Amino acid sequence: FGDGFNTLVDPRDPEVGYAMSQGGNLMRFDTRTGERKPIRPLFSADGGKSFHYRGIVPMPDEDWNSWEFQIVERSDGSLWLLNRTKYGIGESFSYDQGHTWTPMQPSDIAHPVARFYIGRLNSGKLLLIKHGRMDEKSGKWFGGRERLMAFLSDDDGESWSGGLMIDERKQVSYP
Repeated sequence: FGDGFNTLVDPRDPEVGYAMSQGGNLMRFDTRTGERKPIRPLFSADGGKSFHYRGIVPMPDEDWNSWEFQIVERSDGSLWLLNRTKYGIGESFSYDQGHTWTPMQPSDIAHPVARFYIGRLNSGKLLLIKHGRMDEKSGKWFGGRERLMAFLSDDDGESWSGGLMIDERKQVSYP
């Protein structure tokens, strides 16, 4: 796993392959149809007699850009998942410790199609690192990867303060 993007051809169907990517993500792809599907984690509650999918985040194929999920637990115990999508940042919520998720939808966080970071600090505040101010995507696709800034939230992402400039250069990709 890592940046190697290792691939494997399905031994039963040479038009189907599997790919590993950064972060240990696994994907199945079909070269005939162009379909790409993540391989979902399975769990067993009965010692391996049966297996079930756990934690599937419904995301329309047309919105998919990458599997760069970031999850924070909110003060009510629910989970807030953010992911890079074709439209910027998508969000999904789980109210049962990640067993089920709401469908992916656009978040209110304006952002270009680029990596971002969200995490909880020891103080309890959320830290968000993104490109541009909270109200701007700062351009399109790669042109928007500039002005890397940090924001804080005291209310689980309902509002953000700060706007500390981390790097004002253009083409700054990964926080």
